[in-house]
Amino acid sequence: MAVPPVLQDRDTLAQRFIRTTMAYCDQLTWYGRNSLTRALAFAAAGVAEIGQQLYVALLRRTTLLGAQGEFLSQVMQEHGVERLKTSNAKLLLVVKPETTTVTAVTTGATDLIEVEDSGGFDVGMDMVIRSADGSDSEATGAIIAITSGTGPNSGDELEVATLTNSYSPGSENVEVLARITLAADTLVNTEDGVQFGLTESVTTGAANPVLSGEGSAVGLLDRVWCEAVSAGSSGNVQAYSVTDLAIGVDGIAAVYNPEPATGGEDVEADYAGRRRAAQWGAAASQETELWLGAIANAADERVLRAIRDSDTSVARTMKAKVLQRNGSSFTAAELTAIEEYLEARTRAGLEVSLSNVSLTSVEIEAEITLAPGFTLQEVYRSMASRLATYLDWRRWTFGNDVEEADLIVLVRQTTGVQSLTTETFTPLADVGVADDSLPVLARLSLTDTATGDVINATLTTSFATS
Repeated sequence: MAVPPVLQDRDTLAQRFIRTTMAYCDQLTWYGRNSLTRALAFAAAGVAEIGQQLYVALLRRTTLLGAQGEFLSQVMQEHGVERLKTSNAKLLLVVKPETTTVTAVTTGATDLIEVEDSGGFDVGMDMVIRSADGSDSEATGAIIAITSGTGPNSGDELEVATLTNSYSPGSENVEVLARITLAADTLVNTEDGVQFGLTESVTTGAANPVLSGEGSAVGLLDRVWCEAVSAGSSGNVQAYSVTDLAIGVDGIAAVYNPEPATGGEDVEADYAGRRRAAQWGAAASQETELWLGAIANAADERVLRAIRDSDTSVARTMKAKVLQRNGSSFTAAELTAIEEYLEARTRAGLEVSLSNVSLTSVEIEAEITLAPGFTLQEVYRSMASRLATYLDWRRWTFGNDVEEADLIVLVRQTTGVQSLTTETFTPLADVGVADDSLPVLARLSLTDTATGDVINATLTTSFATS
């Protein structure tokens, strides 16, 4: 292995000059402090020292291995890579409103809603009433008075200005939910001391799609994205780290994050920047599916998944499909914006053509016998959660069929199900999913074989949890 040259200072270079000159002189020459020969030696040494300093400065300014700090940032830019700056972590916040079970509804000039407990409700608060499984139409109104013990079942009564819809609770497990709006930038606290602010407003009890790529553990609830107030990796808090709202709001029973926060980054260290810049050319030119998804998400954070299209009929064009987080389709203008972002970052100079991912609806019907002590509503909610988590858009492989046998097992093993009538189970066979498609749980229908009660919901309503 070659030994790198040792850089020398001016005094060392001058002494080397003197020794070399003396070795080649026929007679001893005076090199005193004020001698001309010593001055010549130092002049020559100065030129060499400047040359060495320029060499070191050149290495530290123009090479990935030698550059540091701001110089390294400039060298990385010259390699086509920006040093990663700090970023704020994001988390998905679940907002749980105050709820209570309805025991009776008396209609009149004003509607009286008898409930088990009115403790979480105040006069002037908006509310929504509906069956807990979300299978019936809902009704909304504002509470104008709260009385105690006057109803037929001696429960608290919420006096509400006339409900928006005619509504009779019947025999279902009907609930009243406080309808509270949390404004954008509302702050929540975490166990780690990091505060997060809502990126948009959220209204409890408002309609939400059951699936938005997160699985029904959060898909059945009111939820909203939050961003850390301070940038950096300290914002990547663990699941269930959110403790409460920074300023309490009446009608909100709890807030929590069922999944960890992600995306918080510190300023990229020098060593990490060198490594990324050195590998950028090879990594970027691959343009893998992982790269496609990451860059598409950077263009529009609503992009949840992306897949390359197998169609290569158009030369120098990369065709792909993208899936929006809540299952909606991107508009033509939104697709164009993502295409332009991708085209600016393809090392091969490809044109990009995007379209929306198609979704394959999965509808499930089952006749079940309940285990003692369980209600159809409880089982329905638990089963919807299991099925939606199974059909999670984030993890499902494009083109994989949904096997009927898996669905039967999930339904049969749901807590509270004593038995399942497999002869009447729907779907009757595996659900075929195209190569560029993903399955979505569109409908779940349950029939209680003992009572004949049916819950048949399209799963488009946000659910309350008592």
